[in-house]
Amino acid sequence: MNTALDINQLASKPAMQRFLSAYSEFDARLIQNLPHIYHENAVFIDPVHRVEGIGGIESYFSKLLPSLNYCRFIFEDIAETDDIVFVSWVMEFSHQKLARGEEISVKGTSRLVFNNEKIISHIDYYDMGAMLYEHVPVLGRVVIWLRKRLG
Repeated sequence: MNTALDINQLASKPAMQRFLSAYSEFDARLIQNLPHIYHENAVFIDPVHRVEGIGGIESYFSKLLPSLNYCRFIFEDIAETDDIVFVSWVMEFSHQKLARGEEISVKGTSRLVFNNEKIISHIDYYDMGAMLYEHVPVLGRVVIWLRKRLG
């Protein structure tokens, strides 16, 4: 069952629509659009990195793109208040060095805080095991074994 929502129906604010549109196809165009999406002093945090400022975010994403065969986000749900938005998503991607280049799907959630129609704080929550560790030879088998053992 595909529960993906139409971007225009999902977000009530133009700033949120810009975010959703840019991330739906995570490619070089996103880098060009970052200044329209993020505040110059924005902070981006995911399970591995903390990046500050629009220049840091641009640099971080620019380093990710060359190793990706493709990446896209399918947005499933959104909850928003005046300046805070939570959006759940599925990231589908293919990486040259993971899972022999096969598609990997990871569920996650982003917490976005807006300031003057731009994101000032972006925190991503997702399972690093599902994204990375399970797809690394030897380590992946150990992580999968541990999940089954604990599960």
